[in-house]
Amino acid sequence: MNDIQIIVQQCTLDYFKSKNCIIEKTQFGYIIKTEDINIKNILGKDETKISFKVSENSDYQFISPGNSVLHNILLHTINQGAVISKKKLNNMENTPVIRFNFYILLESVMSENYLESIDIDLNTNKMIEISSDDIGLESENYDLMNFDIDYAYITAIEELEKRFQKRINIFKEKIEKMAQTEFDDLENDYKIKSAKIEEKSKDFRSRGISGKRFDDLIDENTRVRNEKIDNLAHINNKFKIALDFALISAIIIH
Repeated sequence: MNDIQIIVQQCTLDYFKSKNCIIEKTQFGYIIKTEDINIKNILGKDETKISFKVSENSDYQFISPGNSVLHNILLHTINQGAVISKKKLNNMENTPVIRFNFYILLESVMSENYLESIDIDLNTNKMIEISSDDIGLESENYDLMNFDIDYAYITAIEELEKRFQKRINIFKEKIEKMAQTEFDDLENDYKIKSAKIEEKSKDFRSRGISGKRFDDLIDENTRVRNEKIDNLAHINNKFKIALDFALISAIIIH
C-alpha cells in the first residue's frame, strides 16, 4: 500500500470510528454499518463494503482519492473540523505534535487530488516526521492552551506549498498547453473566416456592389469578430485553474 493509500485508510477508518459505526474486517476489506442518518447519506445505504486496495470481490468499493465515499467524508469532515488526540509509542521524546491532514485539489478541465499529512512539533514549531507505527490508540482530549496552533498551521501550509510546487507547475503547464491549442484553433478559424469576408469585400468593390449586400457583409464581419471575442472569454473561463489546500482533520500526538 502506497503512502497516499495509508493516509486514505487512516482518515476513513478514523472517521467511521468517531461516528460509532460498526466496522467489521473481512478477507477483502471492511464492512461499515450504521444507523446514523448522516453517515447513511455518505455511504448511500445502511451498510457498505470498502477496501483500500483493488479487491477481487466486486462488492467492495475501492476507497482512494476521487472515490465518492471518500469525497463525501472529506466534505463532511471539513465542515466539522475534526480533531483527534492520540498517544505516542516506543519511548518517543515527550513533546506534543500536531498532524495536519490536508486534501489537495488541482482542478480545471482535468483534476488531480491528493491527501498529505504534515507533522509539526508544537514546542519548536518545526516540521518533523512521525511514523504511523509510532502512534497509539485514541486518548483523552489534550489541552492546547499553551501552544500557538496558528503558527503551526502556517508552518504546515508553507511545507505543503514546497512539496507540491513542482506538481502544481506541471499541472499548470498541462492546462496552459491545452488552452493554447484551443486558442490557436480559434485564431486559425477566425483568420479563415476573415479572409473569406475580405475576398467578398474585394469582389463587391470590383463589381461596384453596394447597398444591402455590402451592409450584410459588414454585419457578418462584426459578427465573426464578436464571436471570436466571446470564444476567447469562453476558453479563458474553461481553462481557469483552482488550487485548494483543504484541512480535513488534525491529530494531536502526545
